[in-house]
Amino acid sequence: MEQVEFQSQDGTKLAGYRWPAPRSSRGTILIVHGLAEHAGRYGHVARRLTDAGWTVVAVDLRGHGRSDGKRGHVSRWADYTADVQAAITKLTTEPPLLLAHSMGGLVALDFVREHAASVRGLVLSAPLLGLLLEVPAWKRALAVGLSRVVPSLALPSDVRPDHLSHDRAVVDAYTSDPLVFRTATARWFRELTKAMRRVREAAPSGSLPVFATWGTDDRIVDPLAIAAWCSAWGGKVKAVTPHGLYHEVLNEPGDEVMAPMIAWLDAHAASARAAK
Repeated sequence: MEQVEFQSQDGTKLAGYRWPAPRSSRGTILIVHGLAEHAGRYGHVARRLTDAGWTVVAVDLRGHGRSDGKRGHVSRWADYTADVQAAITKLTTEPPLLLAHSMGGLVALDFVREHAASVRGLVLSAPLLGLLLEVPAWKRALAVGLSRVVPSLALPSDVRPDHLSHDRAVVDAYTSDPLVFRTATARWFRELTKAMRRVREAAPSGSLPVFATWGTDDRIVDPLAIAAWCSAWGGKVKAVTPHGLYHEVLNEPGDEVMAPMIAWLDAHAASARAAK
């Protein structure tokens, strides 16, 4: 994996990553991670995809991984979508597919509302379209108020690592990862809420092909909210919902997600070639 540094629109330094590309590429995939994690956690996914013939790149969004910015904070959700645009400009030479997890899925969907022509399609892993993780009423009210007064105040995210995957090695690695954090700011929460509403309302106008996957036992994001979004999306959606999987479906034991995902990508590449 090669690391590169570049800047977002406002000058924020971002860390980008490239994995060795296959000799004959089917296309480019840009990985967009979730809240409090980083692109380095997707090395195993990138290797499977490069083995399948895809060029793979990734970005640490601001406030995450090796990128600059306060951990778990964003002044405007549009700063995240600007990071995605910067990554496409710097790391790709063609419109990529976006492979986006959880919060990254919400960022990707907000990005394509205005920049659909910059992307070939979407692979969404448990996109954050509704919270199942219970947020106490006092914390919601506090976040709204503090986002105006002390927007960068960090609050515990309350995500339990053992709700991410059934694989104990994944949970242990997450817990000990120095680049993983467990907070989000008041402004981040307010911006998240507005972004979820915006993306849900825009779903009928979407046209990009989508592969969406989530576990039926996800305890962090709401599977029903994802299913409702898939039904409302204006383009074609392939949904894979393995029974009993937790939030990080790409980090669960077995091949219930990766195999159908690669099959969908292969079919997408074949359709793109036939259309030329």
